[in-house]
Formats: sequence, C-alpha cells, structure tokens
Amino acid sequence: MDKDLKQLLEDAEKQKLIDYLLNLAENNDWIRNELYMTIGKPQPELEMEYVKNLINESIRTNTVRGSIGYRGCDNICIVLDKCTAVGEKYYNIGDMRIALDIISYVLGRAVGLCTRADSSSGMLVISIEQCLENIRKICVPGSDDSYNCNYLIKLASKKVFTNYDDAAVQLFIIASQLVTAKNADKLKDAFEKLMNQTYDGGKYLKDSQIEIEYNIIKKLNGEQDALSYAYKNLDMDNMREAVVYAAIQAKNYKEAEKLCIEAGNMNTGIRKYRDRNKWHEILFGLYRETGDTNKQAETAKQLIFRGDRKYYDELKNLYMQSGEWEEKYPQLRAELKEKLPCHMYAVILQEEKEWRLLLELMNSESSLVETYAECVAPYYPEQVYNLYSNIILSKAAEATGRRGYKYICRMILKLADMGGTAMALDVVNRLRSTYPRRSSLMDELDKTELKINRTKNGK
Repeated sequence: MDKDLKQLLEDAEKQKLIDYLLNLAENNDWIRNELYMTIGKPQPELEMEYVKNLINESIRTNTVRGSIGYRGCDNICIVLDKCTAVGEKYYNIGDMRIALDIISYVLGRAVGLCTRADSSSGMLVISIEQCLENIRKICVPGSDDSYNCNYLIKLASKKVFTNYDDAAVQLFIIASQLVTAKNADKLKDAFEKLMNQTYDGGKYLKDSQIEIEYNIIKKLNGEQDALSYAYKNLDMDNMREAVVYAAIQAKNYKEAEKLCIEAGNMNTGIRKYRDRNKWHEILFGLYRETGDTNKQAETAKQLIFRGDRKYYDELKNLYMQSGEWEEKYPQLRAELKEKLPCHMYAVILQEEKEWRLLLELMNSESSLVETYAECVAPYYPEQVYNLYSNIILSKAAEATGRRGYKYICRMILKLADMGGTAMALDVVNRLRSTYPRRSSLMDELDKTELKINRTKNGK
C-alpha cells in the first residue's frame, strides 16, 4: 500500500473527496458501479447494461469493413475479461444468479465471435474457458440445482453455440451434475438435438453423452448405479477413471491396479487412451499409498522415459531413502541416455553435475552448446571455447541484417565472459576477413571488440 497516499486520503476533507469521486463517477460508469459495489448496494441492472454497452462498443470499434482482425479480436478479449470480472464480483458477494447472468452473457458474445474474428492468438479461447470455469464455480450442486440446470440447458441450446459446440457440451456436462427428476429428460433431449446438428450426427460427441448419462445416474440413483454404468463403458477415459478412483477409495487396490495397467497398455487410436501417462501417474500414487516402493520406482522410471521430468526427482528420492542411489544411478543414467531425447538427458546431466558427459553430449549435439556452454566451461574451458566459437561462425554464415549481426556479437561477448577472451577476439578477426563487405556486421564487430578490450583492460 502507498503509505503517503493513504495518509493524504485520511487527512483530506470529506467534502473534497465526495466532490472528486462524484466528478469521476459522472464520466465513468465503471467507477460508478465500483462505488456501488464496494460502499453501497450493487445495481445489477446498471452492471448488465454497462457490460452490454462495453462489449458492443468494443466490437464496433474493432470491426473493419465487416471483419475483425487478430489485433481487434485481442482488444475485444481484454474487454470480455473485464466484463467477466464484473460477474466474478457478484460471485464473491454471494449473488450467484446475477453472476451467472453476466458471465453467461459474456460467454455468448465470446462464442459468437468465433465465426467472424481472427482468434489465432488464442485469447478468445482463453476468454471462453474463463467464462466456463466461472460457471462451474457458480453452478455447484446445492439448493439452486433445478434453476441452474434449466438455465444451462436453455443457454447451451441457443443458436449462437451451434458453430462452437465445445462450449455447449461443457454447459450440458455442468448441467448434468445438477439434474433433477423433473428436468433429466429435458437435458437428454436438448443434448440429442445438439448431436443431430453436428456434421457427423454426433458421433464425436458420444464420449460426452456417456459422461452426461453417468452424471445423471449418479445424481438421481446414487454412486453404485453410476459405477455399474461406468463399468459398462470402460473404453471411455473418464468412465475408467471414475471406477479406478472408486476402487482406490474402497481400498480395492488390486482392482484399481488392474484397470490402470489395462488402460496404460491399450493403444486404440487417437480418441481413446491418448494420455497413457495419466494411468501411470495414478499407479504411482496407488503404490505410494500401499507402500510398494519397488513398483513405485518402476512406475516412476516409465514416466521419466515417457518424458515427465518431475518423476526423476521422485525416483531419486526413493533410491536415496532405501540407500540404493549409488548402486542404481549408473544403470539408470545409461537407460536415460538411450531412451530420453538429448535435451531432456542434458538437463539431468546438468543437475547431477556430470560435466564430462555433458561435454560429450554437446560434441555430438551442437544444438545444446549455447544452452550449456557457460556451466561446462569452468571444467573444460578450451573444449567449450572451441565448440562455442564454431557455433558462432556457423550462425554468422546464415545471419542477415543488423538484428542478426547483433545476436552474433552478443554470442562473442558471452564467449569472452566465459573466459575465452583470446578466442572471442580471434572470432572477431575471422569474421572481419570472411565478410569484409557486410558493413553492418563490421560496425557491430568494432563495437564488440571495443567492449572486450575495455573489459580485458579493466576499464
């Protein structure tokens, strides 16, 4: 907090503050509404009107000849997020229905932009996801289930969602967790209608339909009936996951292990079991809970080999606790070298301070030289200087323009900073003799040589 400003406000005359705030609020709807929210009674009608006007104005000013470019789309998204914050304020004070109204309106307008705006930056998708996440927070099971369920069914059935049915599907899934006996059929019929409107007759929405049916059964009939339904649909990721966690909760660890191993070994195409790591992660947690350190270590290795770096630390901790690290490490390192991409293997070598092995890797993988030269140079200076200077010369051959030459010269300065001053000056001279007609490069080399000499002479 700005203490001086706080003191200024405390010392100010009350009437001066009132006059100042009234003047600000007269010309700024946002400030006026903020004042109502913080020190007075909120006025939802004014807030909603303000949100609508703000979004309409943003869309109008960012539309050029009937289209919205990516910069214009990003500008609109900033406004959408600002309006979402209005809904979040009502959520924070417990007025859930107003919060739902405002955020649902923002969501509808955001989805409507998908077919007419260049959303290649990804900001529009983020704005939509932010709205959906807020709706999930608002529409949790409770006393307002029937109202919220009907509200979401009506919202998801709006024509604007036809061209962006991902958002509609998420709304139906949220609604299915709130369903009552009176509106269950209504929800199913509305989702069926959405499926029929899709290009393939809803085949790609079958997974979501099963999830919705599971949620409805769980809400109306209870956990056991829902699990029976999930067992009939174990080829679906989310259904198998529900059964696995139910088995873990019931301490039926063998069943949970069997279900995870089946899923981890399956390879049925892109749609199902694409994230095979997930099942190994669940197994790792399961083995931790049961205290089976051998299986836990083996699962951690599988996850490392699949590219999940954090399980290296988990595995190392397991071996350290059992006193096996010194014995196991050489074999593990050999397996990592064979199975990991070189950039991931290099990270582990750096962490373990395996400078000789990292130098060998840099010799075979030139793409690693820039990243690791500085940490290996203190141990193998001449070898690193040679590798780094060769990279500089190679990049200089491809560099064009002042920006490219500046980058080359920054590399030369880094070589000098690592202790390779003589080599850096040699690279400068070699570039001068190789590219004498590149005037911009000559200019940058002159500046670089001057900096190196000043540093060398302690100036």
